[in-house]
Amino acid sequence: NKHGLYLDGSDSEVTNSIFAYNGAATVNAAGIYVDGVPGGAPLIDGNTFLENDYGLWAQSANNLTVSGNTFTDNGVSAINVSGAIGSFSGNSGSGNGVNAILLSSSWAFGAATFLPNALPYYVQQDFNVSASSTLAIADDVVVKGHDNTASLGGRIVVKPGASITSSGASSAGIIFTSENDDTVGGDTAGDGAGTSPAAGDWFGIVVENGGFLNMSGFTIAYAGGNTSASGDDRGGIKIIGDIASSAISNALFDSNYQYGVQVKDAGVLTVGTTTSQNHALGKNL
Repeated sequence: NKHGLYLDGSDSEVTNSIFAYNGAATVNAAGIYVDGVPGGAPLIDGNTFLENDYGLWAQSANNLTVSGNTFTDNGVSAINVSGAIGSFSGNSGSGNGVNAILLSSSWAFGAATFLPNALPYYVQQDFNVSASSTLAIADDVVVKGHDNTASLGGRIVVKPGASITSSGASSAGIIFTSENDDTVGGDTAGDGAGTSPAAGDWFGIVVENGGFLNMSGFTIAYAGGNTSASGDDRGGIKIIGDIASSAISNALFDSNYQYGVQVKDAGVLTVGTTTSQNHALGKNL
């Protein structure tokens, strides 16, 4: 009833195996638990994770590679990531409590990339792009933000000296949206038709003073929360303070709270080929 496999600072390669029924009497039991605090660069590829509490739990494992795995009917979530994120690609799943790559109190360290998976990335609370780090986001990636219940609202925060980048040609290439949006990435929270997305569901992207944003080929929707707070300073992307020369292009901002992009005391922001529509309060860029 404990973890199926515990990797502690390991360089192991775990491939083509089945991890099933780990959990029940043990809190936070996983098919595989990866503790990257001591180091290590494990590979987890082509496995099946079935009916565990968590399919895979990764703790500060930024050198971890997880690819081509299938996660089915894991009770809490398919994948849970805390601390620095590793590399995830080509993973799929169904019937999990949270059908996603759950990013809980996690961050990008060094050069990190969100690669495509059938599972969306699901941001709970803050996902920080750390100082001197870069988060690149590839085409065909879906990122969902937790809604603003229980102080768990999802937010991507680009810290001073950090950067976030993408280079797509179409606004449909990368989607940032609410957990309540089942039209992309499936029913992430497992609540069926019980919820629908709305402006301000999640916080969106915040670029702090000294951060850098150069993004092309994306949509950001239903962001801009918290809608109950006072002030006129929220949007799908919120830029605070003097940023490095940044750019947005080939983008769609749809149904966010207050603004598509909210810029406050910023440096140079270049906006090309962008549509901004349907924002709460009727405001656009």
